[in-house]
Amino acid sequence: PVPDRIILNLTGQPESSMAATWRTDMTIESAIAELTLVQDGPRFQDSVYTFQATTELYSHSYEGEPKFDANYHSVVFNNLQPSTVYQYRVGGEKIWSEWFQFRTAGEKKDAVDIIYFGDAQNGLKTLWPRIIRESFRACPNADFSLYAGDLINRSGSDKDWGELLYSGGFIHATVPSIMTPGNHEYGHEQIIDPHWRKQFTLPENGPAGLKETCYYLDYQDIRLISIDADMADEIPELETAQADWLDTVLKTNDKKWAIVFQHIPFYSTKAS
Repeated sequence: PVPDRIILNLTGQPESSMAATWRTDMTIESAIAELTLVQDGPRFQDSVYTFQATTELYSHSYEGEPKFDANYHSVVFNNLQPSTVYQYRVGGEKIWSEWFQFRTAGEKKDAVDIIYFGDAQNGLKTLWPRIIRESFRACPNADFSLYAGDLINRSGSDKDWGELLYSGGFIHATVPSIMTPGNHEYGHEQIIDPHWRKQFTLPENGPAGLKETCYYLDYQDIRLISIDADMADEIPELETAQADWLDTVLKTNDKKWAIVFQHIPFYSTKAS
């Protein structure tokens, strides 16, 4: 019943909202999150805002791993102030996580620090912790982390996802993340790993059929654009849909910078 796999995601309005997602066992059918401005001392708990979570059932079945059911919970904290530090916890009744802190996006002129990760994928509980924890030590005030696909090695493996989020620990709960899927997030018949949409809460402003995998958001003076490269590579119709969508997103961009991130490059650097 204790919340685990807690992770923050940027929303389409990171200056005024933040998304949080977590997991519990099936005994927790209704979950909430509490939020307040950061304050000194313990009395802030007397003045919190409560957010009702959306709960989704996840039934796990993967060859070689135990079958089980779990509930995934998600909230979007809305009506926040820019460049402001908040604290939150997730749970409900008498079972809670610890309190975490995050900062909302600021003004266009403010600098942005990003931690960029390539393929985590392998050694998720042995080697990957060194990468994410040393990155956090080097950039403790990072505004967000960006994952460029292949977060895990085996699509559908709860063990892989558990080790990834275990290794990130409190970092995932305090530094918001955005991510784009790689080919290892896709299973047979080009179906996205069922964990993806359960444990991440990402913008849903992309082309039809690419919910939370192809999307964009504006962070201060940057437009960040996720392209679902595996679907572009495997399905011609979704390649065309993303290309047309990308044209529109770039043409309407009024930010100084545009960052397009995807797992597979548009043009291979490998000799033909």
